[in-house]
Amino acid sequence: MAKPTLWTGGRLVRIAVLAVSGILQATAAMIAASAGSTLLIGGASDDRRGVLVATVMIAAAGLFALRVLQRRLAERVALGYVAELRSGLISHVLRLPAASKTTGSGLVMTRVVNDLTAIKNWIAAGLATALTSVFVCLGVLGFLWLRNPNLAILLAPAVGLWLVIAAATLRPLNRHIRESRRQRGRIATRAARVLSARLSLLLHGRHGQIVRRFDRLSSRLNGSLVARATFSGVIRGAGDLLFPAVALTAAVIAVAAPIDLGASELALVVFGAGILAAQLTTTGTAAEYWLAHRVAMTRLDRVFAQPAIDHRPERAGRRGARPEPNIVVRDTRTDLAFEASAGEVIALTELRADRVRDLFQRLCRIAPPAGLEISLGGKPMAAYTPAEWWRHVALVSDTLPLTHTDPVRAALAGARASEPSNASDVLVKFGIAIGDGEPQGRTFTTRKTAALRAARAVLRHADLVLVDDPVVAGDEEILTTLLDCLAESKTIVVIGQRTDSARHRIRTVAAVEAEPA
Repeated sequence: MAKPTLWTGGRLVRIAVLAVSGILQATAAMIAASAGSTLLIGGASDDRRGVLVATVMIAAAGLFALRVLQRRLAERVALGYVAELRSGLISHVLRLPAASKTTGSGLVMTRVVNDLTAIKNWIAAGLATALTSVFVCLGVLGFLWLRNPNLAILLAPAVGLWLVIAAATLRPLNRHIRESRRQRGRIATRAARVLSARLSLLLHGRHGQIVRRFDRLSSRLNGSLVARATFSGVIRGAGDLLFPAVALTAAVIAVAAPIDLGASELALVVFGAGILAAQLTTTGTAAEYWLAHRVAMTRLDRVFAQPAIDHRPERAGRRGARPEPNIVVRDTRTDLAFEASAGEVIALTELRADRVRDLFQRLCRIAPPAGLEISLGGKPMAAYTPAEWWRHVALVSDTLPLTHTDPVRAALAGARASEPSNASDVLVKFGIAIGDGEPQGRTFTTRKTAALRAARAVLRHADLVLVDDPVVAGDEEILTTLLDCLAESKTIVVIGQRTDSARHRIRTVAAVEAEPA
């Protein structure tokens, strides 16, 4: 799936509205400043004073309303895009092959939380404020130029000084933002691993070492965050230098050719400097958000660049058509080839567990089917879309965890056209009693978990069931029940290891490792 596009028609319209909002904000601010300065120096007659007061109030109310509108529009644009990006990211991660190295829980969570937050902040609080700030600054300088060119001359060098400081700060700030992101990712990945193995680590006395490891990681993260805050403070605080720079500019100009300004014009300079200082400070914040957004997009691009299992049809055909129950398999990675017809049960022998797992993942199409020649119902795998193929194939494996703690819901996960009552009937066959008082959220025993995985495959109504589960294959009762249930639908069963359970019903197929090419 391609990464969603930010610049769509609707969002471009809202961005244009934000630009217009910046122009209107500058106009309202300078109208309020002009009328307010006249009031402050007492340069208005009694008749005009009421008009000026009303002007200041209306302009201030308009500026307030425009700020609220800016925030609403920016948030809507940001949240809409981030929602699309989040859906696209999760969809892409779900379709990554089983062997992908980018599906660690810590890695994915840092992308979903930290990186998407950075992107949202840039669009909502960065892009919007930068866009409006540019127009506000241009509007203020333009207004002062029209009023008296000397006013703009006083402020322009101060703005130039801010631009020089900001440009010098961006590169080191970007470097420390990248480093802080890397450190956060390492901590999140490490935390996910520790959480999954916490009981084992605790039992083996590794608690202290793990905590010390997190202390070191946290120290590195804090160092990068402090360095980031230093440069962030420079770019944000540069706006406070605006008024001193204006005073210095005026002092330098006064040596060569003093500028004669009236009281109202001096007041406008003060108001204008205050407005520009506030806008440049927010622009500095926006620059930091922009850099964080760039780092986040680069990290997300690495995930989207990973080739995923394509859901699009490869060939035209009838979707969901049930194939004839026969299968032909040849694996060039191992010396393995077999055929099976409806209801037949096969057990593979002389094949290492990792090879079996690799073969079954390719047969299931959750890994690229490299080196695999397979046809189901007389049609090659390429004739099916992945979604169609998954409707015909089920995998019983201890690598596929249960998705619910309620046994009925766990068994129904992935089932087609099955009701809870039907699931309960199947579970009873596997020795799992379902009652009205069945507790929720409990921990299943190893054997009951294996029985639930087997029941899930029965309710899948697949044409091919692959068993890569040592507990299921080694338990006479579970395996017999599984084969009995699947025999009713003439399902082909391939077991990934030799088993003594129900061996009178199973045909063995020997395979050895292929010689290296």
